[in-house]
Amino acid sequence: LGAEAHLSVGLSDKQDLKAFIAVASTPEGGFSDFALLRMFDPPPEAWTEATLACDAPALQVGDEVRAEGFPGSLGILVASWGRIASTPERLRYAPWRQSVYVAQMPVAKGDSGGPVYSTDGRVVAIMVGSNTMQPGWSILAPITAVCGILA
Repeated sequence: LGAEAHLSVGLSDKQDLKAFIAVASTPEGGFSDFALLRMFDPPPEAWTEATLACDAPALQVGDEVRAEGFPGSLGILVASWGRIASTPERLRYAPWRQSVYVAQMPVAKGDSGGPVYSTDGRVVAIMVGSNTMQPGWSILAPITAVCGILA
């Protein structure tokens, strides 16, 4: 989708809000599937702003994390908990050219693009995939990749 694309964002309460792509990553930046959406409709008053941990030190093996997403066709927000299992590395045979974390945390199709929070509630990563050969392992893009897109 190009930056001019208008989207419909479906919420768990079955609302559809109109949006467009304000900023998108490029393959040259290492990730080709990040986009920042600007909403046409005002956000519901119940929304809270997420704090990006752009200035946080790198996650360490063993750090606790929590992911949120809308897996499959459930249509509800689901949270998973886990721990970081690797330092940031470029994975062989993976579509991402940037370094990613591997976490021991179950995720499902549909969770991609969702936030991953540290124990202090700040967004430290974005869910970008799972290891289909090793269920229960997830692939996380460090939030610094997103912060770089926003800069």
